[in-house]
Amino acid sequence: MSETEIVMQREQGVASLGGGAGALSKCLESPPAGSKDFDVKDMNAKIVYSVIQRISDGEIDSAIEKLSMAECDTLMKYIYKSLGDGDSELSGLMLKWHSKVAAKAGQGCIVRTIVDRKTV
Repeated sequence: MSETEIVMQREQGVASLGGGAGALSKCLESPPAGSKDFDVKDMNAKIVYSVIQRISDGEIDSAIEKLSMAECDTLMKYIYKSLGDGDSELSGLMLKWHSKVAAKAGQGCIVRTIVDRKTV
């Protein structure tokens, strides 16, 4: 199965969950961090961002609490990716998520995200 097909299956799985913490966890499963195909990485990032945008401000804390530390690290990678892309529409939302993920996962999450050579 190609990387593109895997991401498309992930998108279908996330869509079937509708949103919330379950969809967030699903879209953070096995990200294409080792892929050299930037289109695949961008496709997966769009899935993550769409899930994040559907989670209301009141549900952010509970969604993050349900994530494992590895999922928090992966989510932080997507947050930094979004901030690095300069998408002004997402920046405010990503900064909100950044502070909440860092509150749960600690400073180590930020350090691991910055030094990890495998990008999302």
